[in-house]
Amino acid sequence: MSKLHTVFPQNKKDTYVSSDTVEFKLSFEGRKYKKNSLRVSGQIRVQQSVGVIVAAATNIFYDSSTGIHGFFSEFATNMEQVGIVENISNYPRLYKMKEVARITKAGEISSAKNLCELKVSSDGLTNQAMGGNAANKYTLPFSFKPDICMNNVDNDIPYTKSGAVNIRTRLEAMNKIFWGNGSGAANTLVFYDLQIQYETVLDDGKVPPIVMSTSHSLMQVIESMNSHVSTTIPAVCTAMSASFLPVLEDASFLYNQTRLAEVPGVTRIQFSWNDMTTGYISFPLEDREEILYNYLESMGTTGLNQMTFKKLSNESCYGIGLKFPSPTDLSNQSIGIDISSSVLAQPYYVFMVFRAIQKL
Repeated sequence: MSKLHTVFPQNKKDTYVSSDTVEFKLSFEGRKYKKNSLRVSGQIRVQQSVGVIVAAATNIFYDSSTGIHGFFSEFATNMEQVGIVENISNYPRLYKMKEVARITKAGEISSAKNLCELKVSSDGLTNQAMGGNAANKYTLPFSFKPDICMNNVDNDIPYTKSGAVNIRTRLEAMNKIFWGNGSGAANTLVFYDLQIQYETVLDDGKVPPIVMSTSHSLMQVIESMNSHVSTTIPAVCTAMSASFLPVLEDASFLYNQTRLAEVPGVTRIQFSWNDMTTGYISFPLEDREEILYNYLESMGTTGLNQMTFKKLSNESCYGIGLKFPSPTDLSNQSIGIDISSSVLAQPYYVFMVFRAIQKL
């Protein structure tokens, strides 16, 4: 029989604000963590300025596909018996990339579970959601399952394997959440009642193989027509994906910070790395449809996605990526990406995400 646990922050406060770091400790001696059962809950209050609620006519928006996920910038998971398992930066962008590649917009708004994650049918309606509930002092309750390793595991985790689990998150800065000409430094955002809920079951003494899917993220810049980026990742990786944003749009209230912009004039993408069994591998892509298809494959496509011609023309769902032919250890070797495009005067951020497997 499963048991529901509620955990409050180690640094418990009445309220939290943007850029605060919040830490939780999960302890379940004599039990097993029930796989993929972790949720983060709380309430937010957004105001146009102190004492002024966000009205439907106010041009203050957040990304309707990320919902409350976009209000949390980082997640790190550390297990007492294992060490650091996962450390995700730019979490809202990672979530947006997965969401666009795995579900249609109609699928987002037709599922009841997305309502409590503050997702709505379009960015233009998010200002109405932020108005909150007048009966509850204009706060807006939320509950979501963060896309982290604790929710991407194939078996229940015995306490003897993990020990206490520490989860640290950082609340996103307001200029990374809100956008529109009504957004600015006068806006206020307050978090209340932050907590984690998770389930456990009695430890039956069985210790099956446990595999977690983890994510590793990093950012670089391209600023020429023929750009090269490379990196090493301390993990055995199964896929990598990347999205882009013009540098001039970064941390600006005028732009959606999770926009998946298209690099102008891409004519060729080439991935290259050394495989332990077959040696040097080069994987060139020159056709736009082929580039987008491999991006969807790298994100674990379900056959449903949001890559419509309209969204591509609005530069809101583009990405590149590759699913590796076999799990590849990138801890002692680098993977290189060559991008041929018409990037000249305007540099672009490249947000890279590597999916890896972690055995406990």
